[in-house]
Amino acid sequence: MDKKKKKKLVLDFLKVICLLYIPISIAIGIVFPHTLYYLIVIFIADMLYLAIWIDPPPERINETLKNIIPNIEKLNIFTLNYPGYRFVDIYNAVNLYLNESQQTIERIDSYHSADLSAAIKGKFYNDKDGITNKSESIHFDIAPNKQAIIPIDIFWTFLDLNEKTNNRLIRIRYFQNLSTAKVEIACKDNVTFEILKSKIELHFLEKSIFKNQTILMNYRNDNLEDDGYELISEKSNFSFLNTEKKIKDSEIIIDEKIKKILKTNIFDLFSDRELFEKKGINLNRGLLFYGQPGTGKTYTSRYILDNLENVTKIVVSGKALTKIEHVFNIARKLQPSLVIIEDVDLVFSDRSINQDGSMLAELFDQLDGFKKNDSVVSILTTNSIERVEKGIKNRPGRISQCIHFDLPNSELRKKYINSYLSGCETKELNLHQLSEKLAGATQSFIKELIQRAKQYSIQKNIGSNQISMTNAIFEEALDEMVSYSNHHTENIIGYRNEIL
Repeated sequence: MDKKKKKKLVLDFLKVICLLYIPISIAIGIVFPHTLYYLIVIFIADMLYLAIWIDPPPERINETLKNIIPNIEKLNIFTLNYPGYRFVDIYNAVNLYLNESQQTIERIDSYHSADLSAAIKGKFYNDKDGITNKSESIHFDIAPNKQAIIPIDIFWTFLDLNEKTNNRLIRIRYFQNLSTAKVEIACKDNVTFEILKSKIELHFLEKSIFKNQTILMNYRNDNLEDDGYELISEKSNFSFLNTEKKIKDSEIIIDEKIKKILKTNIFDLFSDRELFEKKGINLNRGLLFYGQPGTGKTYTSRYILDNLENVTKIVVSGKALTKIEHVFNIARKLQPSLVIIEDVDLVFSDRSINQDGSMLAELFDQLDGFKKNDSVVSILTTNSIERVEKGIKNRPGRISQCIHFDLPNSELRKKYINSYLSGCETKELNLHQLSEKLAGATQSFIKELIQRAKQYSIQKNIGSNQISMTNAIFEEALDEMVSYSNHHTENIIGYRNEIL
């Protein structure tokens, strides 16, 4: 039981005694009304009431810290800034450090807007800010569909019983409005600080909540500059992608040659990386997925994310494309890792049409800057290969292989149709005829067509337990889907055929 709880129990006990003492003393006074004893008893009762019943003045954080570490004002203060998504990692890292420490440790969860230097000296913005209080706690995502409740302002004091000058204090804070985290350390000198910093950072890299997870990088603001892993950005954020509903190996329908390339350059490269490293094989690769929309690039990327184990997977899109240095610095820190950069042509287009050459140069630097044993694989995707800068797609050292996701051939179309028609009644369906009719269709178009045909079948056979599929139903659905389309829109809907 801590000192505060003990003190409260003692005060509560005295208050009960006081309540009992007052009526007893009054009763005695009534029995002996003309004695001095009466006045003395009443006086004592009043004093007890005033001294005990009225709560003592509130504790102040500077006084609390000084009571624990008497020499605290003589300690040097060091500050570290991190993006807000690192707060949970920092919190866990400090706790791991505490478990290793042999010192006497006290923890105080108390919120104060003042920085640590001002808090120790008692220099607050207002009197209320100096009062010790219970820190607010908020929910943090620590895994897909999993959260932890953590206070946003925590002090840990360390007492070295053998060497008082080695006493130290660690404070961590989370600023929700800025989405940033701050670590403040009070210790005797810079050497002590560097040792403590290295231990904490080692813990939150090795035990990061993001390691071996699938995460999405996003930005809501970029007012501040970034410094690699220790990004100081007002609105940078990581979010977990849920991969519970995995695409199974049997469910991915792509060309067998592409499947073999993925196995060699991604799955095998990661699973056997220790063997390859010993044999001097580079552990970093770059793949470029290209093809018109709806041909399976995103679906294949998702399949890779779902089935790649013990690897940190980072998905980059939108504004995060402009923070490519930060992306790859994190990938290196959390390796082995996979980085998927979607729609790379939006930012890294050919320099003849790209007004910001600095971002192109940054991507080149990152793809060229891997060390031999850096276990980082990059997948870049584009719908417009002709727009992508030649220095990306035509440079083997940056991109190991370009993979074209073409329109499905007859065999693949049949596989798609059979897969999407699973559970349907297809006795009256001529699969070969339907497959040939859909020559020139993308995977996405075939999937949408089958969904539309299923809808028609259900509406035509209300009350039936089966979804019966016929060529006539498909003709009706197809006719509707290509209505009002011409050669200008055929690529958009993902179906090119002479009937258009």
